[in-house]
Formats: sequence, C-alpha cells, structure tokens
Amino acid sequence: MEKLAQKPSGIVKIVLFGPESTGKTTLARALAEHYHTEWVPEYMRTYLQRKWDERRETCSPEDLLPIAQGQMADENRLTAQANRLLFLDTNLLELQVYAEAYYGRAEAWLQEAAAGTRYDLYFLTYIDTPWESDDLRDKPHEREPMFERFRRALEKRNLPYIVLRGNKETRLKKAIQIIDIMTDKSNPFTARDLTLLDKRGISPREALRQWKAIGEGKLFVYLDRPAVPGDGIEVLDAAEIESFSATFDRLRKDLRVVKFVPASGAATRMFRDCHRVRGFFAENPEATWDDMLTHTGLERCKDFEQWAPQLPFYDETVEKIRAQHPGYDKMSGDQKAKLFVEYLLGRQGLHYAATPKGLVLFHRYEREKRTAFEEHLVEAARMHFGTHFTVAPDKEADFRRMAKTYGNNHLEISYSHQSPATDTIMTTAEGEPVRDDEGNLVFRPGGHGALLQNLNIPEADLLFVKNIDNVQKDPHKELTYLFYRVLGGLLLDWRERVFALLRQLDEKPVGGDLEKIVKAVRGDLKMPLIEGFDTLPASQKRKYLHYKLNRPMRVAGMVINRGAPGGGPFWVKDKDGNIGLQIVEKAQIDTDDPGQKAILEASTHFNPVFMALSVRDYKGRRFDLPDFTDPDTGFVTEKTLDGRPVRVYEHPGLWNGAMAGWLTRFVEVPEVTFSPVKEFYDLLKPPHV
Repeated sequence: MEKLAQKPSGIVKIVLFGPESTGKTTLARALAEHYHTEWVPEYMRTYLQRKWDERRETCSPEDLLPIAQGQMADENRLTAQANRLLFLDTNLLELQVYAEAYYGRAEAWLQEAAAGTRYDLYFLTYIDTPWESDDLRDKPHEREPMFERFRRALEKRNLPYIVLRGNKETRLKKAIQIIDIMTDKSNPFTARDLTLLDKRGISPREALRQWKAIGEGKLFVYLDRPAVPGDGIEVLDAAEIESFSATFDRLRKDLRVVKFVPASGAATRMFRDCHRVRGFFAENPEATWDDMLTHTGLERCKDFEQWAPQLPFYDETVEKIRAQHPGYDKMSGDQKAKLFVEYLLGRQGLHYAATPKGLVLFHRYEREKRTAFEEHLVEAARMHFGTHFTVAPDKEADFRRMAKTYGNNHLEISYSHQSPATDTIMTTAEGEPVRDDEGNLVFRPGGHGALLQNLNIPEADLLFVKNIDNVQKDPHKELTYLFYRVLGGLLLDWRERVFALLRQLDEKPVGGDLEKIVKAVRGDLKMPLIEGFDTLPASQKRKYLHYKLNRPMRVAGMVINRGAPGGGPFWVKDKDGNIGLQIVEKAQIDTDDPGQKAILEASTHFNPVFMALSVRDYKGRRFDLPDFTDPDTGFVTEKTLDGRPVRVYEHPGLWNGAMAGWLTRFVEVPEVTFSPVKEFYDLLKPPHV
C-alpha cells in the first residue's frame, strides 16, 4: 500500500471534484495558470483512454488499483514542484465514488487509501455545463444522481467544499475569490467556515468585509446639516395636496400598487415590562405586586387592575385564565395580575411571548377586535392595494390563517422571508468569529436592511412601505388614506419628469437640446451636478446625467419630532464629498463630535416609515437595488449572547444606507399618520383607543 500513500507537505491542496463533463480539468488548468503553480491531471482518463485505444475495452474493477497508484504518484511528484498551491483534477475519493456507482462497492484497500489522504478544500462542480461526449463518458442522462453521489460523499465525511456553478468565467472568478481569502494571513475563517457560508448563500468576501467592519468599530455617517422645511423637507399647501392626490387617482388605474410591510419581528420589546414582571415572580412567587414595583421600578405597572381592562387583549387573556382557574373571580387583585401576565405571555394563554407583533390584538371595536395585521388589510382594501408582508418562515401559516379567518380572500396578499444569505456574523470581544460548541460559525439576522432584495419580489409599479405597528383605528385613518395618495401622486409626477429626461438622453442630444436637459435637472429637479460638469464634452455630460437620474426613487413622509427615538432626515456628505438626503439613525451619528451633535439637536423631523417607492427604471426593468446601497453605513453594535459580550454587524438600514443612492424627496405628513406601538402601553393612547 506504500504506492497509495500521500506524502506530507506544507502545500495547500484543492481538489476539483464532481461528475464527468463538469469542467474540472479546464478549471484546474486555469487556476494553476493564475497562481503560477502545478495541477494534477486525472490519471484515470489517461489510463483508460490508452486502454480503449489499444484494446477497445472500458474500465473494469481490476483497473482501479493501477489507476489509484498512478494518481497518487502524480500527486506526490507534482506536490514537490508546486508553488504554495496544488490543484487536483481528481483524487482517490473520486475514484471511490465511481467504484461504488459502477460496481456497487469500493474495495477495502481503496476506502482505506482515500481515507488516509488530506486536502484543504474541495470545489464541487455542478452539472450546469454542457455535456461533451467522448470515448469514455457514458452517463449523460444520470448527471443529477451522479452529482448527488459526489455531494453525499463530501457530506458523509464532513469535508469542506464549495459548489461552483455557472459558466467558466463565473466559476473561475468565484474560485479565485475563495482561494484568495483562504490564503490571506488576516483571514479568520477556516475552510469549513467557507463551506458553511457558501451553503447559506453568503459570499465569503462579504463575510470578511463584515468581520473587518466589526474590527474597525462603530460606523458613522457625516452630517452636513439637518433637513428642515425649506431645505430638504417639502411642506405642501392645500392646492399641492389636492393636485398630487388627484394625480395619483388619475394614474393609479393603470398601475399595480402594493403596500410592503416588514412584519417578521416578534413582540418581545412590546412586552418587555411584562417579561420583567414574569421573571420577578418566577424567582419570588410569594412576593406581592407592590414588592415587584419596588424591586423593578416599573412605576407604569402601578394600579394595573384599573387600566388593564382597557387593553384590547384583556378579555381574551382572562378567558384563558378562567378556563383553567374557575375561582379566578374570587381571587385577590395580586393573584389576578400575576396570572394575567403569565397567561398573556405563556403557552397556556395567548403566548404573546412568541407571537409576531403583527398578530397581537391592537384595537377594540364595537363588534370586533383587530390585530395590526388586520388593520393593514383594512387599509389595503380601502386603497385597493395589494399587500406584501415579510414574515418569519415558521409564522407564515399563522398569518395566512388570520387572513383567511378575517374574510379578506378578495385581497391580493403575498409573503416573503428574510433570506439566510443576508444573515451576518458576530465576533467575540477579542475579535474572533463567534462559534457554537461544535466550532461552527454563529449567524444572526442582519437587520431590516436585509429586506432590501424583498422589495423586488412583489410585481409592482409603485410600492408603499409602512411598518407593521404603525396603524390607527378607523376614525383616525382618513388622513393616512389621503397621504397615501399625496405621496404616491408626488412620486408618479416626479418619476414621469425624470423618465422623460432619460428618454431624451437616449436620443444623444447635443448643443441646445442637451442644455435644456441640464437646465431641467438643475432647476426643475433641483439636483446638484458634479463640479466641473460644464467643461465636460457632450458624451460625458450625457453619461453622467444618465447615471445621476437612472436610480430607484422614493418620497418619504416626515413628521415633526416630538421626542420619539429613531431616525430622522439629514443632508449627508459621503466619502467622495457628495451631499444628499438620507434618513439617519442616532446610532449612526458620532455624538462625541460637538459639531455632529449640534446638527442632530437642530433636527426638527422624524422618520415615521411612510414612503412611496419606485424600483423599476424608465424601461420597466427592475433595478439591482444593492447597487445603490452605501456599504459604509452598516451598524456595529455590542450585545450579549449566552451571557457573554459580542459585537454584531447589521446591514445598512432599509430606509437608511440601503437607500443612500436613491433619488429622494422628503415631505411633511400629518402627525396622526404616525402612531407606532413600541410598548403595549401605547395601545392606551390615541389613536388606538
């Protein structure tokens, strides 16, 4: 068996692994050329081609030993000649897979020899390459089962691998990116990490970028000035409100309009105080309600028995309690309050501890009660919108049941999930990637900016975005309905003017015709142009104007800030010195900088997440939305995981840096259009009562 032994070396060995006619040889040769090193050809092909040419015979079990010996001889010989890296067109494990496929089993010697080899990474080549017939290839109709054989061989042995798909150029590009990361001395990821990233659809390059961003610390934007009425925020008069709402009514009949509602979040924060109360009594079951108030400082829970009956879910919770505690009505106030919290959160009751916020009862009417989800359906029915909800995969069935129960089957409702490919990594306080007990990377949801690609799922000409908890009771909805029309009409009017200019640019105007477009951009659209624009030749002017105008568009409502926490509108300067309108969260602002802090304190408005979006270009094509994201506007925050401090990365916020490159306008909207429920106490305030 000495001829089957793999000689030890410090060379990084990468195997091209997969069924026949999947581009392994081409890729191995190209990678060796790129990295100025050696590659090991498939000895089996040389051996069997010679046998076919000489005797017109195909492979038999007796050929496997000389093939294996020849393969290992070539590998050992070329290892000694390799430059840091060695690429293998095949190895003994591939020979074992073929033996099992053709002869039903692999001999013990082959299994033992294959198990005794070590490689740093496998590139598993997919079957989306054209089949190329030759003297030896014989399974063109079994490509999928053969691919699964190869994949299972790697999975069974827990070997690190990356699947390569696409044409030659795509495969080579991905392979080079992976290898460059593997061989980067600063890279914190193992080959097994790269396998896990690939399975989740996360680019290793993106994971490395996140790791470096976490290491650099908090990512701040640079504020130029606050956006205020007259400088970044438009305050519409009565005539403009009437005009834009009429524009929407006139144009919408030919458009498909969809409301997009992020709704995957749980109600954990909403019932944060209830969780604290529950935790206190779990540790102190004999304590009184007053003891709890003293210990926790939850003054808002004082006189609970007086105001709790006003909560929209009070009756449902008490009904659950009575079903299991017939003596409930004779209990003391303390006993009732404790049970209420337990049954509100626990499995034996409403289980709001694990319920999406959208499925929590928000409003009480004379003949019914509605969740936030149902209030959005009411809005959609009134406005004749389709509605798209982003939900957690394990909760979609609950939303669908509620939609069916509510009787809105005539509404167009769709759902999507946050892709695992948008999850992000965490690091320890020392900067190492966080891993579980088995050494695997641990991921977390990447924040609401991870929903950016979901905006392209609905087939829509116009999108409205609104948060799941920003709803009002029916008597307070009329201004919301009006400003759907106003924001939508303003966007449609603005979009048509931008689209008209883009169509004119396609005609390659020069001279006076081009100057008319420039005048419209500067004057009518009030868009600043690059310094030195006027000295550019006509072709460069057209190219720049097209780049400047051909972007996703949004009109975002803004309300006067009455002290609510959250994001606001600002003029922001990017790293290239360009100044534009953005929605910025407080966490993105360096408040240790007196100048930046002063700009923050001078802001007057707040982002209620009530906006109209256009995500298709003037030719009706979907934009690739990540192209318009500012990757430098992600969030780095500190959290705890299982009691230990960790640092986490979140993608640029959906309406923050994820839309940094969009054409943007801010419009003041009535305060009643913004009534979020951040805590359950908010349900006791107008416009929820």
